Amino acid sequence: MATLAQKIEQNGLNMNGGQPQAGMLIEQAQAFAAAGANQAGATAIASQTALVNSGTGGVSLPLATPGLEIAVINDTTSALAVYAAPAGSDTINDQSGATGVIQMAKSMVIYSAPAQGQWFAEGLATGFAPSGVNIETTTAAAGLSAAGTGTASATALTNAINQVTTNAGTPAGVTLPSAKVGLTCMVANATATALVIYGAGSDTIAVSASAAASYSLAANKTVSLFCVANGVWHGAVSA
Repeated sequence: MATLAQKIEQNGLNMNGGQPQAGMLIEQAQAFAAAGANQAGATAIASQTALVNSGTGGVSLPLATPGLEIAVINDTTSALAVYAAPAGSDTINDQSGATGVIQMAKSMVIYSAPAQGQWFAEGLATGFAPSGVNIETTTAAAGLSAAGTGTASATALTNAINQVTTNAGTPAGVTLPSAKVGLTCMVANATATALVIYGAGSDTIAVSASAAASYSLAANKTVSLFCVANGVWHGAVSA
């Protein structure tokens, strides 16, 4: 049976230079520059601890081998696309490795492979900030523009905190991510026009009323949404 070090080497990684120290193993660490706009063009990670400190775009993980863990530190100011290895058919969080996941700026995520071909990520929605306080950051997007008149054509929200500053519609809207248990999403309407918030697909939104396919958020108001049952968003609006 191959040892962990042998498995790592088979995946294009190595632990050369790793020395036991006070009962600990020093794993290989390396800095990388993000690149590319898709899985094929992303920078391939070749160490167990990967510091991404320059570039924009993405990185790709090695092939998922049971027991392998990769730590990816995104120390840039841009979101980082993380893909599975182009050579295989690995998945990340049960979705296509070619789609990958988005790792927020200033964050560290552990990618773990419990089975051949499967990566799971821990820490995608939290990060760090040099603020001098012990408060985790979360994904946020400012300056969004509302668009469309329905679920499919409205602006898709992909962050936990979302600020809409442009709404030229009558009114235009945004679409929430799919409602899954444990998700939270905050939407701030920083415009002078009502903002229509749509659920994804057949999801419904229940804010101070019975569940409906959409919710109209008044101008200069913020709604905090949460999901306790798949397919339904609940929430409360600021005063």
